Amino acid sequence: MACCSKPETKWVCNEFEITLISATDVEGRNFSRTRVYAGVSICGGAEQKTPVDMENGTNPTLNFNAIHPIDDSDVQHYCSRVVIKLYWKRRLLSDRCIGHVDVPLRELRDRASRPYVEYPVRRGSIVTKGTLRFSYRFGETKAAGNPSCSWIKRAFDGVIAFVSVLALAVPCCVAS
Repeated sequence: MACCSKPETKWVCNEFEITLISATDVEGRNFSRTRVYAGVSICGGAEQKTPVDMENGTNPTLNFNAIHPIDDSDVQHYCSRVVIKLYWKRRLLSDRCIGHVDVPLRELRDRASRPYVEYPVRRGSIVTKGTLRFSYRFGETKAAGNPSCSWIKRAFDGVIAFVSVLALAVPCCVAS
């Protein structure tokens, strides 16, 4: 193997499906109607937002389903996380984050299968009042040729190509 060659990789992809069900007793305002929505992001990706619950106040019903393609290696590390943020929708000012739930994908993978899970809502590192209920499912493993996994492979190949170009610019094999 040459010192500057591209490493062989085997790409495997899963679909991670999460369904936000509801939240109970989240922080709200006493003198005005609290309108709550949630945003979910996985592995630092783009946040997908639920519709605003206009009627249930501090006990919002979310009923939102999101599917994310993830690489199997994401599940093996505790740094890959599911982050669900709860927002208070305000009319005049920007929306306010009233709490979040942050769970490693690995923890979800290691748990026994349940119809739903509940986690306490946090604000920073402090547990505030309220819980968030959601369900999740890891889909079947797919090969890299699958179209839903192709963006992961393209991104990785782009990084490898860039590193290879840099490696060609700097001599890496020095004869002694």
